[in-house]
Amino acid sequence: ISQIASWYIKFIKITTKWDLRGVNTFYDNLEKYGSVIFIAWHGRAPMIPPFWDKRKKLKALVSPHRDGQLIAAMLKKFGINNIDGSSNENAKGAAVAIMKELKQGTTIAIIPDGPRGPSMTMSLSPVYYAQKAGIPVIAVTYSIKNSYIVEKSWDRMLLPKPFNKGICAVSEPFLIPK
Repeated sequence: ISQIASWYIKFIKITTKWDLRGVNTFYDNLEKYGSVIFIAWHGRAPMIPPFWDKRKKLKALVSPHRDGQLIAAMLKKFGINNIDGSSNENAKGAAVAIMKELKQGTTIAIIPDGPRGPSMTMSLSPVYYAQKAGIPVIAVTYSIKNSYIVEKSWDRMLLPKPFNKGICAVSEPFLIPK
């Protein structure tokens, strides 16, 4: 399943005419700060991995649950490793691993409205880690014209269709005072 998902995501990326906003600024900030907390909404996360520069260290916080492990396997196809944990499972172990990785210069990706929502409502965990590590939070999102939105899913997952126009937007860094 993870292989099929990665093929589909790559197919959407190459068949979509992208308007990239802030992607270069993101990499400039990554160079400036060494690592960042990288956040995206649960329903808008699938198209983000193909934009990641595999030469940069990134680990994503992923649930150790079976569904999360499918996501982790798909992320590996894009050169993104994972830290097992969520607010429901292995929270303490994940917190220790995140802080260790941040100190080593690894960027950490967190989906701040997961694993159960509410959709597009941010938990405080990215703010906490950024504050403790003294690094910024940078948000990313995307949308693709004529996509299908799964209305019955808690996260209103956006399922993109090929051969459309898309936008990928990255925020300026948010620095959280200690």
